[in-house]
Amino acid sequence: MRTEKGLLLKDWGLLKSQGKGIIYVMIGGAALMVGALNNSVIDREESAACFGIYITVTMAIYVANMLAYDEMDHGFQYLFSLPVTKKDYVREKYIFSISLDAAVWLLGLTITTVVSMIGNYGTDLKKLVMIMSWGMMAGVVLIALNIPVRLKFDGEKGRLIIAVIVLFLGGAGVLTGKMCGRLGVNPTGIFQKIVSLSAGQLLGAGMMILVIGLTVSYQCSIKILEKKEY
Repeated sequence: MRTEKGLLLKDWGLLKSQGKGIIYVMIGGAALMVGALNNSVIDREESAACFGIYITVTMAIYVANMLAYDEMDHGFQYLFSLPVTKKDYVREKYIFSISLDAAVWLLGLTITTVVSMIGNYGTDLKKLVMIMSWGMMAGVVLIALNIPVRLKFDGEKGRLIIAVIVLFLGGAGVLTGKMCGRLGVNPTGIFQKIVSLSAGQLLGAGMMILVIGLTVSYQCSIKILEKKEY
C-alpha cells in the first residue's frame, strides 16, 4: 500500500507539472460548450454537458503521457530496481486513471451545473448527471484500451495502435449497420428498444459491461508487463 501511495504521489505531481496543457484542455472544452449552446438543434442540457464530457474524455488520454514519462531514459529499469513489483505498478496506474477520471467528472459536472443555472441553459440536474456519466464511462473505456496497448507497444507505435483500434471500432459499427440492412434486421428498431429502457437500467448495464472490460484490461496489463524484461 505504501508503494502504491508513492507511485500515486509521483503521478499526481507529474500531472500538476502539466498545468499549461490542462488549461488548454479547459479552454477547448469551454469553446466546445459555447458552440453547442449556440446550436439550436442540440438539447440545452446536452449542450451544457459538452464541456464536462470533453474534459473527462480528454484527461483520460493523459494516462498515456504518464506511461510515456515512466518509459523515458530507461525509467522502468530504475523503477523496478526499487521495492515496486510490476503488479503494484499496474494496479496503481488503474487506480490513478480512474481517480483522475472521477475527479474531472465531478469538476465538469460542477462547472456545467453552475453555468446551466446562471445562463438558464437547462436545470434538469438528473439529466445532466446521466449525460455526464456516459462521458465518464467513455473515459474509462479509453483507459481500459490505453494502458495495456501502451504497455505492449512503446512510444509512437502505441499511439498509432490506439488510433487504429478506434478507427476499427468505428468501421465495425458502420459495417454492422450495413450487414443488418442486408439481412433484413432493422438496427433502428433495436436501438429504439434499447433507448426505451429506463436511464437507470441503461446506466446499470453500461457499468456492468465496464467492470468486466476493466477486469480483462487489468489482467492483460499485468501479463504484458510480467513478460517484459528490464
